[in-house]
Amino acid sequence: MAAPPSQRYRQISFLLTGGSGADVQFTFALRPEELSVTDPTRLTTNQTLGGAWTDVFGRGIRTITLTGNNGWRGGLLQSGEDMFLSLRQAVYDGWHQRRRLLLASGQDPSAVELIFTDNLDGIHDVVVPRTFSLHRSRSRPLLMQYSIQLDVLRDATTALSLSDEITDALSNPLRWLLAQTGLGNVVTMLGQFQDYLTQGLNILGAARGVLAQLVDTAIQLFQGVADIAGETEGIFTGQNSLLLEFSTQYALAATSGLEALGADSTLPMDDRIALMQAASTFADGACTMANGFNVNQTIPLITPLFGASMCSSTGGGDAASQFMLDNTSPFESMLDPGTSILTVSSGAQAAISGLRLDPLLLIGHSDDVISNFDAMGNGVQVAA
Repeated sequence: MAAPPSQRYRQISFLLTGGSGADVQFTFALRPEELSVTDPTRLTTNQTLGGAWTDVFGRGIRTITLTGNNGWRGGLLQSGEDMFLSLRQAVYDGWHQRRRLLLASGQDPSAVELIFTDNLDGIHDVVVPRTFSLHRSRSRPLLMQYSIQLDVLRDATTALSLSDEITDALSNPLRWLLAQTGLGNVVTMLGQFQDYLTQGLNILGAARGVLAQLVDTAIQLFQGVADIAGETEGIFTGQNSLLLEFSTQYALAATSGLEALGADSTLPMDDRIALMQAASTFADGACTMANGFNVNQTIPLITPLFGASMCSSTGGGDAASQFMLDNTSPFESMLDPGTSILTVSSGAQAAISGLRLDPLLLIGHSDDVISNFDAMGNGVQVAA
């Protein structure tokens, strides 16, 4: 039987890197008296009449705890007290100081990393110091004892990946094109719901016509948004941005109302399923318009207003504004609304506000929902 490998040169150390200054390394001259590594699992176990069941969400946060001392004499060049201070500077004080300096200069403090290496147990982790404690005891009066608790961020030997599907999608320069395609799919799904209205929903009776008009108006709105996105490469300004915002609100109101109608237990199951699918389609449309396009805010030119205040013409300031001299309002000329492409009645606007509630509050009020849908479908016109 072969002899086990020597543990003599398997060091335990910390490396502080990133931020201002050179890398700082601390190697224990004396290994910690106690070292514990805990790997939890993110789970919740529940007791039921049928037995136990558990929700498991993967690995939890690994924690590392070190306790020990650096002796009284310390190492070759430092005493035990000096080594304790060096350990605290590398693991705790220096880590916080470097992060604070980066944050003050407007940089990302996560560039500062503390790496814990335990060659004895094969641990190489990027960690953060949760606590750093000094202990003195009557039984060991000459020793400065430490207790360090660390949370593990990741394995230091694994390359850090910053890829995130949501972030990548939002930062994709062509996301407007994907959103335009998605909005086209929404229009197609709403067309299928219109086809179903000619067959089902018999319990609602005359409400089928109201729902058909609601969907028809929605298709005009969504198609208008998709067409403008194609012309402007997803950038909405002026009246176009108003169309985008209103279409999003329209879709959200329709979602809440349809979910409330679909919760009616007196309807046939096929009709309830169709209503819920339509609600989901409207929700997809709302999210697509809210997150898929860019809205550029127009900042009006306010130079003509200079001199409009009582004292602005004194002390070398601007002369009295022409608007004040003419006793006219500046907003008509400065904030030209342009040609409106959307006409919304007050009833439709009130109906949308009435449906922008939690669907649970609308359940049992189907007549009110249908009435609001009627106002929405007939109170909106989109210019060709």
